[in-house]
Amino acid sequence: MLRFNPRAFVLAVVVGAVGVLTSCVPRATDGVTLRGSFWSTPAIEQEIARKFEATHPGVKLDLMFTGGRYAEKLQSMLVAANEPDLMMVTTAFYYDWAARGVLADLTDLVGELDAEGAFYPGPRDAFRYQGKYFAVPALFDGMVSIANLDALAAAGLSLPDESFTWAQLEAWGPKLSRLRGDGGALTDYACALPPPQYFITAYGVRCFDDPAYPQRVTVESPLAVEAIEYWRRMHAQGWAVARGTVLDQGESEMFRDGRTAFMFWGRAVTTILLQAPALNWDVAPVPAGPDGRVVPYFATAVGISRRSKHPELAREYLRFYVSETANESFVSGHRGLPLRRTAAGERLLASMTRPASVHRYMETLEPGVGQSLAQVPGTMELEAIIQRRFEQALAAPDVPAAEIVAGLAADLRAWLQKNQERGLL
Repeated sequence: MLRFNPRAFVLAVVVGAVGVLTSCVPRATDGVTLRGSFWSTPAIEQEIARKFEATHPGVKLDLMFTGGRYAEKLQSMLVAANEPDLMMVTTAFYYDWAARGVLADLTDLVGELDAEGAFYPGPRDAFRYQGKYFAVPALFDGMVSIANLDALAAAGLSLPDESFTWAQLEAWGPKLSRLRGDGGALTDYACALPPPQYFITAYGVRCFDDPAYPQRVTVESPLAVEAIEYWRRMHAQGWAVARGTVLDQGESEMFRDGRTAFMFWGRAVTTILLQAPALNWDVAPVPAGPDGRVVPYFATAVGISRRSKHPELAREYLRFYVSETANESFVSGHRGLPLRRTAAGERLLASMTRPASVHRYMETLEPGVGQSLAQVPGTMELEAIIQRRFEQALAAPDVPAAEIVAGLAADLRAWLQKNQERGLL
């Protein structure tokens, strides 16, 4: 016969009550919404966010995709003190926001991640600002020459190798340009040249003595004059698509639709090109300029607002964002490359098969390969200055190229002095 034990009964009641109460106590993250702003492929970002939510019950990721004028829209939100917790940034405005104190200092987090699985030198160096990090590297790859193989074959040409030059591209122009050259060419134009701020770098022109610590303008050179003259010839002859047409119709879309034989960009455009299953394409090295080959890179990172109410949770999301789980989404979605030197990262790199020469994107991961216009605050203004001078080169063909370069040098000196006086350089 079972006997009633008062002490055991009381203990059971207490334990049960504690269990019930504990289950009712909300977690610190219950009902928390992290806001994030991104402009990369929405489907991939949403997939990563859902994976994070699955491992963090009670947390919701509210992602914003602004499309064009991303930096301007984020700037308006910053002024209104309504910016998201997480913000994707590019090197065009990252340094400005770091200097202004917009972004939280993540030097310790980047250091921890680097110790767990070292970042490749390229992305690690791109986001180091005055010895610190205010964002975690997320996407990084080098510019390549993206080629329409059928258009090349029809012209009796083949995919270029390391000997490819800008001069060679110009010589191929009439063979690949149906509108102004060979009427039997498969494409309307030989190419869409890169935007001016990337083209001037890829041609080998150095605007400053040191992109990270500029002290002197070095753009006024015979090489810069050659770059302007090349830009003019390619557009005047009709081998290159007019910039206005590119901006209106999209260089990736024009290449996808078989209108250009070459375009120059990174891995991010792959998803657009795969929309045309019949398109036969591959990638080759960026053409070399008169002084050798220089490879511009495309870099993005994700930072945390200094005013975020959930900084620790945001840091946890950044850890997840560069994890193997998130990298699988980027790689399978043809959007990014693993940026850390880990066994898992190496497996993901080996799994990439589109396009056939996909390894070309990876060159800038290693040190000393990738090059940028500048790595300082004011880079967006610097890019606008260069764009205006290249627009002048086409709008005023009678103005000597040397005069345009001299004007560019004067603009850059004024930019340099202004930013030095502000204490930004």
